[in-house]
Amino acid sequence: MFRENNMFKKSVILSTALLCTIGVFTACSSGNENSSSVSQSSNVVSNENVSTVSSEEKSLISSEAVSESSEASQFEYKVPSSLNDDYTSYTFRFQGDIYTMPMPVSELTKNGWTIVAQNDSIKAGQEALLGLCVTKDDMEFLFNVKNFTDKTISAKDAMATSVYINSTLNKNVDFELSGGIKFGMSESELLKIVGAENLQKNDTPTGCEYMYNSRQTQGYKGYTFIFDKTGKFVEINMNKTVLD
Repeated sequence: MFRENNMFKKSVILSTALLCTIGVFTACSSGNENSSSVSQSSNVVSNENVSTVSSEEKSLISSEAVSESSEASQFEYKVPSSLNDDYTSYTFRFQGDIYTMPMPVSELTKNGWTIVAQNDSIKAGQEALLGLCVTKDDMEFLFNVKNFTDKTISAKDAMATSVYINSTLNKNVDFELSGGIKFGMSESELLKIVGAENLQKNDTPTGCEYMYNSRQTQGYKGYTFIFDKTGKFVEINMNKTVLD
């Protein structure tokens, strides 16, 4: 799986991260939305042989003491009860659970994902590229994580702001983005939902990609929809580094 991560880091980052950065979790509730604090505790597996932190990324790790306060977060996360018709909501289903980006890392661990590698700490306001690696059911994914608080915190207490999902390398992946965007759909189906005027198309050695970008005053929102040579939607890079 780390071959996938290397591909992501070398190719997807270059296409999307250069604009800003690169780029899911409680089971669906049937009634009112639930809320959970960004700083909820998470299960962390120590693994010295698994690391996603490069020398450049290590510069993001703070030498300050990591806050252990449960009040570290000033924000509340609302667990979405269902998908909606708006792809720009960054709400999606992933392995049977529904999330909205950005989301607390604790939402992943509550739904059975295990952290196998992470940045030790993240300073206030900073984002760690590929700062978190999680695994479940023989699948492994990398996330960017950001500290939206005014204190230095552990990566497990941060919020996931970006993820890359490859359905070709993960045959059993269950993913759907709000608006009805699913793996396997055609280019014309995507264009009908998103609108060609909102997308930038780039040809790639393996097919093509459509980029949706929304620059914000304090951050970045964006998708990269990746199609193979047969014209099927097979990969997505999601990035949302701002809170609504």
